[in-house]
Amino acid sequence: MAIVKANITWSCKQVAKMATNGTFEFDNIIQRSLVWEQARKSNLIHSLIEGFPIPPFYAKRVDGKVYDFLDGKQRINAIQGFINGEYSLYDIPQITYTNDEGEEVTEDFNGYKFDDLPEVIQDAIKDSHIVVYYFENITDEQVQMMFGKLNNGKPLTAKERNIAYCKDIMTVTEIGKHALFSEILTAKGLEQRKQLPIVMKIWIMLNSDIEDVSFATADFNEVMSNTKISDTERTEIETVLDKFREIYHALETWNNPKVAKIVRKRMVSETHMISLVPFIKQFIDDETGMDRICEIMVALFGGDVIVSDTYAESCKGGSAKSTNIRRRHEEIEKAIDEIVYKNLNETA
Repeated sequence: MAIVKANITWSCKQVAKMATNGTFEFDNIIQRSLVWEQARKSNLIHSLIEGFPIPPFYAKRVDGKVYDFLDGKQRINAIQGFINGEYSLYDIPQITYTNDEGEEVTEDFNGYKFDDLPEVIQDAIKDSHIVVYYFENITDEQVQMMFGKLNNGKPLTAKERNIAYCKDIMTVTEIGKHALFSEILTAKGLEQRKQLPIVMKIWIMLNSDIEDVSFATADFNEVMSNTKISDTERTEIETVLDKFREIYHALETWNNPKVAKIVRKRMVSETHMISLVPFIKQFIDDETGMDRICEIMVALFGGDVIVSDTYAESCKGGSAKSTNIRRRHEEIEKAIDEIVYKNLNETA
């Protein structure tokens, strides 16, 4: 279905007010977190003062009134933040303007906040207009495509590109709401949706031969762009996450709290967590007891060297390469076999 769009024009004063009172939303799944630094924000304000053109904004209408922005979050934040006095201008050229006495003057406004500026400059900012194109009937697939085409600010990171082009972003996002992620990721990490690539890596580890697994950018992007997660696969991923969380909390009562703290931190860092996925699945299938699992986790991650020297080396440069992923798998497998064999001998 063809996209039907309309447009509306607002002053920057209106934009700042509506952004503050909640008329705007930035909650759609493809929006990234705030990434513009002070210099980039200041450059936009300088453009408003000088009357340089500002690219249009894009949004979809929600309930006929709230605008959910698909493109423009960084610029709206820059406008709102400056008018509300949240930052000062930085690294902009001198500005020539006509003062209240009708004289043409040139001044350096670096270090100035909005309220510090001459009234004529404040008015130039508040009265600048932006154009917003909005859509009533845009689909999630069209939103993703548009985001990729429209992004013209700070380049997307590899993780942001993964999210923007993920074929099954809705399912991945739902799985990403698992309680474990809110416990092991920071608020900033959650805002940046760092859990979403982790979800897809778990899917890969559960549904691929270890010989074929690669998290190199091109390989991973291809999987993200082409994978549709089935209901059965989603359940399996969530079951593995449940077990991770169960182990994570079981270690809280381990008899050596200092070691347990180290183990808990290490086992949920991304590289180690993804490497453990096939083994967590095996623990579930074998109905391995929690005490035994905790013993294994402490043996793997509680020492000065994580798992083994070979494993530790494979976590350094090139950790996303297939050879290093396979090497980590083999080292964990070997270490677990040794731990289990030792325990069996001790109890014999």
